[in-house]
Amino acid sequence: MRKTQIADSARKAFIQGLVVVAALGAVAALVLDGGHTLRIYCTAMVAQFVTTGWILCRRPDEPTWADRAMIRFGVVPLFAIAYLAAPWLARMLDGAGR
Repeated sequence: MRKTQIADSARKAFIQGLVVVAALGAVAALVLDGGHTLRIYCTAMVAQFVTTGWILCRRPDEPTWADRAMIRFGVVPLFAIAYLAAPWLARMLDGAGR
Protein backbone atom coordinates (compact mmCIF):
# COMPACT_ATOMS: atom_id res chain seq x y z
CA MET A 1 0.00 0.00 0.00
CA ARG A 2 1.25 3.44 -0.90
CA LYS A 3 1.97 5.92 1.88
CA THR A 4 0.48 9.36 1.28
CA GLN A 5 2.22 12.46 2.58
CA ILE A 6 0.01 15.25 3.82
CA ALA A 7 0.90 18.93 3.84
CA ASP A 8 2.38 20.48 6.99
CA SER A 9 -0.56 22.89 7.22
CA ALA A 10 -2.98 19.94 7.21
CA ARG A 11 -0.92 18.11 9.82
CA LYS A 12 -0.97 21.17 12.13
CA ALA A 13 -4.71 21.58 11.59
CA PHE A 14 -5.24 17.89 12.39
CA ILE A 15 -3.34 18.17 15.68
CA GLN A 16 -5.28 21.32 16.62
CA GLY A 17 -8.48 19.54 15.68
CA LEU A 18 -7.64 16.66 18.01
CA VAL A 19 -7.16 19.15 20.85
CA VAL A 20 -10.55 20.74 20.11
CA VAL A 21 -12.21 17.30 19.93
CA ALA A 22 -10.67 16.25 23.25
CA ALA A 23 -11.59 19.50 25.03
CA LEU A 24 -15.17 19.51 23.78
CA GLY A 25 -15.46 15.81 24.58
CA ALA A 26 -14.38 16.43 28.16
CA VAL A 27 -17.01 19.14 28.52
CA ALA A 28 -19.70 16.93 26.96
CA ALA A 29 -18.77 14.12 29.36
CA LEU A 30 -19.25 16.41 32.35
CA VAL A 31 -22.81 17.41 31.48
CA LEU A 32 -25.17 15.64 33.88
CA ASP A 33 -28.04 14.63 31.62
CA GLY A 34 -27.76 10.86 31.69
CA GLY A 35 -25.28 10.68 28.83
CA HIS A 36 -27.58 12.24 26.22
CA THR A 37 -25.14 15.02 25.32
CA LEU A 38 -22.19 12.64 25.26
CA ARG A 39 -23.96 10.27 22.85
CA ILE A 40 -24.77 13.15 20.52
CA TYR A 41 -21.19 14.40 20.80
CA CYS A 42 -19.80 10.97 19.94
CA THR A 43 -21.94 10.97 16.80
CA ALA A 44 -20.58 14.40 15.84
CA MET A 45 -17.03 13.23 16.59
CA VAL A 46 -17.36 10.24 14.28
CA ALA A 47 -18.76 12.53 11.58
CA GLN A 48 -15.78 14.85 12.11
CA PHE A 49 -13.26 12.04 11.70
CA VAL A 50 -15.00 10.79 8.55
CA THR A 51 -15.03 14.32 7.12
CA THR A 52 -11.36 14.83 8.00
CA GLY A 53 -10.40 11.55 6.36
CA TRP A 54 -12.36 12.48 3.27
CA ILE A 55 -10.66 15.89 3.08
CA LEU A 56 -7.19 14.43 3.56
CA CYS A 57 -7.79 11.74 0.92
CA ARG A 58 -9.16 14.27 -1.54
CA ARG A 59 -6.47 16.96 -1.20
CA PRO A 60 -3.49 15.77 0.87
CA ASP A 61 -0.98 18.11 -0.78
CA GLU A 62 -2.81 21.43 -0.73
CA PRO A 63 -5.84 21.75 1.52
CA THR A 64 -7.76 24.99 1.12
CA TRP A 65 -8.41 27.35 4.01
CA ALA A 66 -11.93 25.93 4.28
CA ASP A 67 -10.51 22.38 4.48
CA ARG A 68 -8.12 23.42 7.26
CA ALA A 69 -10.94 25.19 9.12
CA MET A 70 -13.13 22.09 8.87
CA ILE A 71 -10.30 19.88 10.10
CA ARG A 72 -9.68 22.23 13.05
CA PHE A 73 -13.15 23.24 14.16
CA GLY A 74 -15.57 21.05 12.22
CA VAL A 75 -16.73 19.20 15.30
CA VAL A 76 -18.28 22.38 16.72
CA PRO A 77 -20.90 22.98 13.97
CA LEU A 78 -21.46 19.23 13.59
CA PHE A 79 -22.16 18.96 17.33
CA ALA A 80 -24.52 21.96 17.22
CA ILE A 81 -26.43 20.52 14.26
CA ALA A 82 -26.64 17.07 15.84
CA TYR A 83 -27.74 18.48 19.21
CA LEU A 84 -30.46 20.62 17.66
CA ALA A 85 -31.64 17.86 15.31
CA ALA A 86 -31.78 15.11 17.96
CA PRO A 87 -35.27 15.94 19.37
CA TRP A 88 -36.72 16.28 15.87
CA LEU A 89 -35.16 13.01 14.78
CA ALA A 90 -36.42 11.25 17.93
CA ARG A 91 -39.99 12.44 17.21
CA MET A 92 -39.70 11.28 13.60
CA LEU A 93 -38.47 7.82 14.62
CA ASP A 94 -41.05 7.49 17.38
CA GLY A 95 -43.86 8.35 14.95
CA ALA A 96 -42.55 5.88 12.37
CA GLY A 97 -42.88 2.98 14.79
CA ARG A 98 -46.61 3.44 15.27
